[in-house]
Amino acid sequence: MASSDHVGRGTNCTLSTYSPLRSKDSIRLLRLESRNSNPNGRARGELIEVQLSVEPEYEAISYTWGKPPFTGILVTSFGSIRIPENLEDALHYLALDNEPRYLWADAVCIDQADVPEKSSQVAIMGDIFHLARRVLVWLGLGDERTAHVFDLLGILSSRAEDYGVDAALVDTKEQPWATTRADEKQDLLLENVPSDYDLTGMDEFYSSPWFRRLWVVQEIALARDIQVHCGTQEISWKKFLTAATIKIKAAIRLTYDWLPCSFLAAVAIISARSRFQQARSASLLNHMILLSEQDCSLDVDRVYAVLNLRGPRDPQICPDYDKSVQKMYTSTTEALMLTDINVLAYAGISRRLGKLLNDQKQCFDTDNVNTLERLCAELPSWVADWRVSSISHPPILMAYPAATAARGHTQVARHDPGLLEIIHPSPVDIRGLVVDTVDSEMGFGSVDIMDLEQFRARLLEIEEFYNSKEDRIITYGEDDVADFARTIIVDLLLAGSVSFSHTGIAWSKQDLVNLWQHFGSNPHEALDQVNQGFEHDECSKPRSALSGRVLYDPRELAVYRLALRAAVRNRTFFVTKKGWVGLAPAMVRSGDVVVLIAGMSVPMILRRTRQTTSAVVTYYLVGDCYVYGIMQGEFRRDMDPEALKDSWRTFSLR
Repeated sequence: MASSDHVGRGTNCTLSTYSPLRSKDSIRLLRLESRNSNPNGRARGELIEVQLSVEPEYEAISYTWGKPPFTGILVTSFGSIRIPENLEDALHYLALDNEPRYLWADAVCIDQADVPEKSSQVAIMGDIFHLARRVLVWLGLGDERTAHVFDLLGILSSRAEDYGVDAALVDTKEQPWATTRADEKQDLLLENVPSDYDLTGMDEFYSSPWFRRLWVVQEIALARDIQVHCGTQEISWKKFLTAATIKIKAAIRLTYDWLPCSFLAAVAIISARSRFQQARSASLLNHMILLSEQDCSLDVDRVYAVLNLRGPRDPQICPDYDKSVQKMYTSTTEALMLTDINVLAYAGISRRLGKLLNDQKQCFDTDNVNTLERLCAELPSWVADWRVSSISHPPILMAYPAATAARGHTQVARHDPGLLEIIHPSPVDIRGLVVDTVDSEMGFGSVDIMDLEQFRARLLEIEEFYNSKEDRIITYGEDDVADFARTIIVDLLLAGSVSFSHTGIAWSKQDLVNLWQHFGSNPHEALDQVNQGFEHDECSKPRSALSGRVLYDPRELAVYRLALRAAVRNRTFFVTKKGWVGLAPAMVRSGDVVVLIAGMSVPMILRRTRQTTSAVVTYYLVGDCYVYGIMQGEFRRDMDPEALKDSWRTFSLR
């Protein structure tokens, strides 16, 4: 099911004769009649109420609704119910020949006109799917091409064990697409697929709407057993996972650019189930971030759709479809701030502006106070807008090495919820240390960073701009080349970095310097060698270090170019008055303040508002930033404890 459609479509699927559910753990099941007892072909069944506490025997359907108006029909003894056509198709094919089948499907089993019921049923959705004997994934009717793909999935999964790759793929202790020693065996398996099977057909297959839906992630993550259906075709989840992972890993190894969205969606579903099976190791915030590219019809479902995946330390958030998007996002951010102040890295007017620019395809004057007020009109600047994709607009926190972020190297103090004061409609008060004030900045403007020559030329201009600053702070005992080389890529791909972990590459600090010098002098060599790498398979094998090498691995050069673009996208190079350098959101301006907020793992940019109606000085939260020389905790360590204690300031964020 795609429960993102719970609200707003009730009039198409509602029966006026629904009886209220009698208890909090009550659900309705559809008793679907057998094919032989239903000769007219229409889906026919009855709704019965059961309690989850008595462990009823049933299966749950994971499907997509499609767009209204709905023309599907479910015939019951008390009338016909209009349902999504895709669900009608599913019921037709899932009906058993000689006996009834007990199923749960949201469009039928939830009274779509009863908002309180919808809220309470969504709250126990995790239990509904986890307690089901099996989750039935319905991908649609399919055609000859999907039948071809299902045959191919069966071939890959059945031969995987013969090639010695099965165990490496289905082990949930590691990311299922991470580079392993089984790569060569997987490549050999793909090379030996019968010639009449077209592997490219799988790319289109993964473009099915089901893979893009946000709600299906929890349905798969929580399921005990899963069976995938498409028309008359069916396959077990284990076989589906094995075959899918082989194809995805091959695409990662052979693709020197972003993976297609279809693959990313499949990866999101696979990895969410993997994370959840690891003793719920991922937090609610982590799930919301990593799944931000998935689709849902209702903005509040950006939160509700992952609530059942929350970890033991996550706050209790209850679905309430009577709440507005503004109230839901604000209350969610407040709750998360009390357990993980790093949620602020996903807030800020810069991320909101980036989405606005992309959606409306027009320019905005970011120096104009009216623009800033517009960006904060719907949500305060400190509230995370979950409609903004963390993939398209990644914060520094996502790019920075996982080990570093986990230890909170830039934290100036342990996070104490008592330091927060949230009084509506007043701003939120947080505590932090001022690093410095932005003096000047130089960004990419209208430069097309996908154009290699434009991109390189602008980077060299920024390097010249940086070198013109005489009072730069050089840290780590390195020189100014290292200073610049590490800043423009925000230390991506250092050992422990999570953003490109699927590449299997982990470089040293010197590697980043070598790579920048190589790219700055001859960026086309990377592209030329990549093309040669496709012809010479040995060139495409990943290696771990480049230090001291004259000839670079073409795959590493391509990944560096990709990481460089990812680091600077929607960001600006800046220098502070004291000489700190870094990368900040593109809308950073002279006079903005770089602040270490108590408990956060990355610095933040604040901008003073022009508010004149209050004696309290307030600030906009602009966004997160990378500052070379303080990302390993030096700012905190180098300050005298007494001076540190006296340097605290309270910032009121609007």
